[in-house]
Amino acid sequence: MGSNDDHTGAVYIVIKAAVALTSAAAMVSAFAWIGGVVMSQSNGKKSDKCVCGHDAASKATSSTPANERSVWIQPKSGHLSSLQLCSHDVLPALTQGQVRVKVHAIGLNFADIFAVLGLYAAASKTNLIPGLEFSGVVEQVCKEDESQGKVAFPVGSKVFGVTRFGGYATEINVQAQFLFKLPDDWNFVQGAAFPVQALTAYHALVELGAVKAKKHVLIQSGAGGVGINAIRLCQKLQAQPYVTVSSESKAKFLAQEM
Repeated sequence: MGSNDDHTGAVYIVIKAAVALTSAAAMVSAFAWIGGVVMSQSNGKKSDKCVCGHDAASKATSSTPANERSVWIQPKSGHLSSLQLCSHDVLPALTQGQVRVKVHAIGLNFADIFAVLGLYAAASKTNLIPGLEFSGVVEQVCKEDESQGKVAFPVGSKVFGVTRFGGYATEINVQAQFLFKLPDDWNFVQGAAFPVQALTAYHALVELGAVKAKKHVLIQSGAGGVGINAIRLCQKLQAQPYVTVSSESKAKFLAQEM
């Protein structure tokens, strides 16, 4: 889905090309944030009683706390239809090293789909908020860090980052060490689409593979997101990539792009 950065407060979903179409279509229709308000057009359910126990009807007439947010949460994994919107989830106070980010875009990955379906071992099977990568604007920093002059990203900073799930929200508390400055020539969608695939490729090639200049590297499924990042990383490291793809059209795509 595309982005228009002029729409302040909107959250956009970035879909990776490798995601299975049937699952992606279901997830996309389940998540849509427009102007900071979450709207559901398919299986996602919005009830008077939030999953977290808040009564949406009674909260509607009360003032909204500064640390209240909207999230997509799944009480029990297993099916897309169990995703529910909670509009009154309350973020805890920031701890040292954390900042609060107003989310503008999120990435949709295989891991999110598998987690929702209960097929991802690293994800909680109850009260899961999907989302591994996001981008947005820092809206609050820890007071202790501020008083000690240890703020890495001041309020107003445009950032992108990663989290161990929890990204499908309008705001998120995150350790500053998991954030990166959004390049000036990137929009929020580009920022949200980058970290999971790029870090996967980096970990595989640099941390595990110890790839160096003049080494030969075989990259399977090279036209996917991780594959493309792996090819570019090999080029950066002056290694020689050898790439497999599943179709002639993907081979032509790589020939044009690389």
